[in-house]
Amino acid sequence: MIRRDKGERDWARFCASVGVALLLAGPGRADAPFVAAVAKTAPALLQLSDEGGAALGTGVVLTRAGLALVVARRLTTRAAPVAAVGDGRTARVEVVAEFDEAGLALVRVRAAQGLPTADVSARGTPPAGTPLVALTVVDEGPVALACLVAAVVPGPDDKGTLRLDRPLPGPAVLVDETGAVVGASEAAPAGAVLTTAHPAPALFDLIERGLALETRLPDGFGARLIPRDGGLFVDKLAYPSAAVSSGVTRRDVIVAVGLWPVRDTLDVWLALAEQGDAKSVPVKVRRAGADKLLFLKRPPATTGTVSSVIQARWGVVLDDGLVVTALAPGGPGTGLRVGDRVVRAGVYAVRRPDDVAFVLSAQPTVAGLALRGTTPVVLSVDK
Repeated sequence: MIRRDKGERDWARFCASVGVALLLAGPGRADAPFVAAVAKTAPALLQLSDEGGAALGTGVVLTRAGLALVVARRLTTRAAPVAAVGDGRTARVEVVAEFDEAGLALVRVRAAQGLPTADVSARGTPPAGTPLVALTVVDEGPVALACLVAAVVPGPDDKGTLRLDRPLPGPAVLVDETGAVVGASEAAPAGAVLTTAHPAPALFDLIERGLALETRLPDGFGARLIPRDGGLFVDKLAYPSAAVSSGVTRRDVIVAVGLWPVRDTLDVWLALAEQGDAKSVPVKVRRAGADKLLFLKRPPATTGTVSSVIQARWGVVLDDGLVVTALAPGGPGTGLRVGDRVVRAGVYAVRRPDDVAFVLSAQPTVAGLALRGTTPVVLSVDK
């Protein structure tokens, strides 16, 4: 186990301490690659805490504009979480999406540009026997723990879960000896001898799903993309779709979105997230051997008015702060009351009525989360 000294304030200085770095790898493991992996990932790590300083979760920065994946639960019911990033910066965060079943969330670090990012180039599930490093934060500070993939348990989605050979004391990000993120895990239950973790493919699926509201693309890019020819070959197109409206044609090869070279759909989603609130995003394609610049226009949030969509789906009237001001007689029975404040629709954190309407247009019977005073209320919709 490696810990930083309590007087050190960030992961970067923690990783620069060569004296403790030699403790990282266990017997029979090569020290240097794992020490380098920790040093590579450390600047992009972040710790979430509440205003009182209590730890809420650990994660990594995905884009320079501040999108991050964190191991944490129920962040939408917390007041103003704060992120301490490994490069020494601190900032408020906004929740993008939460995945209760996985104990994971997407957040955006606000007022932060040019953040260091983690290596998310790994796409496969590490096999049994793979040595890893778990990076977490406990009461004493950051901790780096050597661990081993004891087993890969198959799952219904073909991605499975990892079993690590030791209990982890806190929420952790897992990296391999190259420093690439290959998984994430919540803290092991008390008395456990192993830890269950989500492998990289499962994490990246959640990231793509979680960015639908931010990118305003509920059905994705609208193209079947095949990695080949130095980019993403457009094999099929949906009509209508964001791809078609931007001028993408079948057999194009998408090579970049914004300034982000793309090799798979995760790269496309992260590139779109990097653009923030831009109304159009440059897309570089290779067509008949020549490069062509197109512009992807963000679609409107809803096909009808915001209020009509929300009332039709949930039977409620929301003010601009998402507080319920009226209930429609015979509504679908969400369990909301006048005065409740909606904070989540489905997995998506919502801040404006058009956010709610956008989600409901794509998922009419989606459940959600509200606050009744300070008490979380889980919404349900009769189907």
